[in-house]
Amino acid sequence: MSKKLVLKGAFNKSQDSKNTVGIWRYQMRTGIIKYSKKAKGHLDRKYFSDFLDLVKVDQSIIRGRLIEFDEAVYLVVFVDKKIVQSVLFDLKHKIETKSKRKVDFVVNAKGYLLLEKKQALSR
Repeated sequence: MSKKLVLKGAFNKSQDSKNTVGIWRYQMRTGIIKYSKKAKGHLDRKYFSDFLDLVKVDQSIIRGRLIEFDEAVYLVVFVDKKIVQSVLFDLKHKIETKSKRKVDFVVNAKGYLLLEKKQALSR
């Protein structure tokens, strides 16, 4: 994981509704994703009910938000554990497909880069 800070305060920025493009949950074990532009949060049963029941027993479920800030699109991943690059590539691709937006940066909640842009481009 890179130690390059690209969005200071990413978590706080992602909680501001004016920046939020979408909210997502992703099961790393299977690659299944749920993405919503309308959910009010990660606990919104209308959009994430199946994941909410699984999260108690499946540690492979991660969550985050897609935000737009200062003319860039950030995929903010709310996780402290290391995520393999292939999972990040898959997550980024699926978010771009569902949101119909190009992700500029994949960052953790602190705003540190998780996926180098040059790596993402070479895939």
